[in-house]
Amino acid sequence: MPLIGRLLADYPVTDLWETDFARLPRALAKQRRRARNFAEQHLSPAANELDLSAHLPAGQCHPTAKRILCEAGKQGWLSYIMPAPLGSMPWSTVVAQ
Repeated sequence: MPLIGRLLADYPVTDLWETDFARLPRALAKQRRRARNFAEQHLSPAANELDLSAHLPAGQCHPTAKRILCEAGKQGWLSYIMPAPLGSMPWSTVVAQ
């Protein structure tokens, strides 16, 4: 490959997710990492099972989905969008730094 082609095509491959972190305030980047870790640890392994399972009637929840929701609640994800005392979001995340 000519030199110009190598210069254009040879660049370090970084995850777009990580590249976007550089533009975020520190508190928001930390929160985004927590969200991604939760998704990779709990949602990703169960995604196929939940997608392929039959839809349940209204008011019923798949056991795997229930387990994920319970864990999300324990980690504060279900109430995170509301600052204390109603939720678990720290005010420092809400207020611009």
